[in-house]
Amino acid sequence: MVRISSASRHTRLATDTTKTSGRRTISPRQLPESGSRRAFFLPLFQGNPRMYSHQIRLSLVFSFLFVALIPACGPADGTPSPEICEPASDARSESCWLNDQEKLRVTTADDLTQICESRCSKVEDLRIINIDGLENLEFLRGMTRIDVLSIGQNPDLKSLDGLDQVDSITEALDISGNPNLEDLTALENSLTSLKEGFVIGENKSLKSLDGLQGLEAVNTEGNARAALTIASNPKLKDLSGLESIESIPKGRVRIWDNENLTAIDGFGKLIELETLQIYQNRTLNDVTSLYGLEKISKNLDISDNPKLPQCQVDKIVTDAEVMGRTEIGGNGEGECR
Repeated sequence: MVRISSASRHTRLATDTTKTSGRRTISPRQLPESGSRRAFFLPLFQGNPRMYSHQIRLSLVFSFLFVALIPACGPADGTPSPEICEPASDARSESCWLNDQEKLRVTTADDLTQICESRCSKVEDLRIINIDGLENLEFLRGMTRIDVLSIGQNPDLKSLDGLDQVDSITEALDISGNPNLEDLTALENSLTSLKEGFVIGENKSLKSLDGLQGLEAVNTEGNARAALTIASNPKLKDLSGLESIESIPKGRVRIWDNENLTAIDGFGKLIELETLQIYQNRTLNDVTSLYGLEKISKNLDISDNPKLPQCQVDKIVTDAEVMGRTEIGGNGEGECR
């Protein structure tokens, strides 16, 4: 069923919402159990992220709520942050895993020492969170495999250098809330496919997705709650770098609140998705790379993109078989290509 609204989103109701005083009210999502390995990846694996639309700048920060319970690693008196360690050797053993437990949370410079001193080259679940003074990931030099990697809320992080020696990141990747991160080029040799989801969010200095050219598939295991999410990256102008993606089985693509994003490019090889959501991108004017989509097995939402010609959206709706709900209001005017 297609729902076409006026320019204001508040005039449209979805099946799981009610209208209260002119605002959409959405019932809380079912969160994962606290013991779940994936509980950390809220924007990756949870329901519709519109529940945060009234506080969009905080949406991805909620992924790191537990940080509030962890003291900041920088001294409160303004003295310099602890020195970041360097690996004892580039030569690490392929026969062992760094962490015996499920998750290795690195939240202080001192926590990095166990990685620098380790002779193991593989880690199952690594979370690098809220470390002052961390400008790159050189402490990972010599690592060859990381299954789940989270890099978030690191105020001084400028590059991912150090990941360039990692042969594979295999399951899930979340890069969120790093205000000075400038590029992703160090991922060029690490990413070919992810078994689950991929989040790039709230990175205020990120200008391009260069470095992701080797990524061919996301969510290869078909997790119904996994997603490729690109949200709240204000300097990102296009999605060049994603041209190699051919498959997102049973997956969701979510692109929202990227205020300088002008084109959704890089998805020309995709012919089928489960859910596609593109909304609240202020300067977006081109989604023609999605013209090749043949089927959307659940929901389609392309709305509230004021510079996007509605006729481009109409073509996607016409050409692709949409099995679920369709929302396409609040877009702009202009000629189609």
